[in-house]
Amino acid sequence: MRILSKDLKKGYIKLQAQTNEDLWYLSQIIEQGDLVKGEAERKIKLGGSEEKTTVVKKKVFVEIQAEKIEYDVVLRVLGTIVECPDDLPKGSHQNITVEPHSVIAITKEWLSIHLEKLKQAQEQKINMLLVLFDREHALFVVLDNTGTKMLAEVSGNVNKKNYENSGNDFFKELAKEIEAYQKRFATIIAASPSFWNDYLLKELKNKEGIIFASCSEVSESAVREVLKRPELKNALEQSRIASDETLMQRLLGEVAKNNAFYGVKEAEEKISSGNVTVLMVSEHFLKEAREKKNYKDIEQLMKTAEKMHAELHILESKQLDGLGGIAGILRWKDYKSS
Repeated sequence: MRILSKDLKKGYIKLQAQTNEDLWYLSQIIEQGDLVKGEAERKIKLGGSEEKTTVVKKKVFVEIQAEKIEYDVVLRVLGTIVECPDDLPKGSHQNITVEPHSVIAITKEWLSIHLEKLKQAQEQKINMLLVLFDREHALFVVLDNTGTKMLAEVSGNVNKKNYENSGNDFFKELAKEIEAYQKRFATIIAASPSFWNDYLLKELKNKEGIIFASCSEVSESAVREVLKRPELKNALEQSRIASDETLMQRLLGEVAKNNAFYGVKEAEEKISSGNVTVLMVSEHFLKEAREKKNYKDIEQLMKTAEKMHAELHILESKQLDGLGGIAGILRWKDYKSS
């Protein structure tokens, strides 16, 4: 996630989504009533009533008031138009589709939870390798927090008359190249048109961390196509789950040493005394707080902890829900509660 400009006094932030995980964060940030400005596709009717009407699609920049937020392979924000070119009717329904590399502006009441999610999206360490290939050509592309970078391009001399032997040789070499990168990249997305995945699969000795996907062609322009694939979305989601699990194991380890707290009452006590170095809050707990109308109290706890330079993490964890939805690690040992 890249922050392009912001004015929190006006509730305004302009940003660029870079990865599928950024779309997930934005789906958690954008809420009903928020203003979202971005590029949209609008159907325009050309021709009068006395002649044949033609419908064309036109890209326009609009600002909508969000009514519904949907996240699947892409993020869709549906709402009513509040700002648009003169030839479009205000108040009509419109959706803005957000993909990796899309630029949008959001105007809303930015609570600490929203700003924390933006911070998490910016700090998220993404390091994956995309391999696009067919029977004689492969592209190696690195996906990280800054976007995509071409790493290498490999071509094989495939004799089409003797494909069975020369084709297999190419996939053997490709498998060796991929296996050499496995120490560097925890996740590798291998994407190909047609059924070429099967040929590579047969030659791979170590398949750990490799996820197979499909693409229409092997080219730099096809990289964006792969970025939208559900396989990549799932890989990024698993990465986030693994990160949450690591934090939970860290917390449980400190609980076993009587160096942690959990539950709202203990959180209030420890935070008020400054005895917190890490604060963890669950997504479910925050949603419940909003429903019960006590969100402002929880947000104040989070703000106070941040002022004390405590790490703040928002997790999606049933284990954390089981501990009351809020927990943390002590800054110093509290022998009174041991």
